Amino acid sequence: MTTTVGGTGVVVFASENGIYAFRNPDYEFEQTESGAYEADGTTWDEATGESADGRSLGAVSAKRLFAFAWQDDHGHDAFYSP
Repeated sequence: MTTTVGGTGVVVFASENGIYAFRNPDYEFEQTESGAYEADGTTWDEATGESADGRSLGAVSAKRLFAFAWQDDHGHDAFYSP
């Protein structure tokens, strides 16, 4: 999934191993049938943000919280909706 958060382009990869977020330099990511992620002519590792051709995506700082804890702290209207 790609989106913009606070003016920064972000790509989020979800896999069996977890959820990972990276800065997106305007690439169009697609998930293949095998589960790999492709963009800009190469494949990308969802956990490290590194490409098969040696490039890297910058990690986005994030904290994992339960939805009810976030809502208690920030209010019912605080959830992101694309």
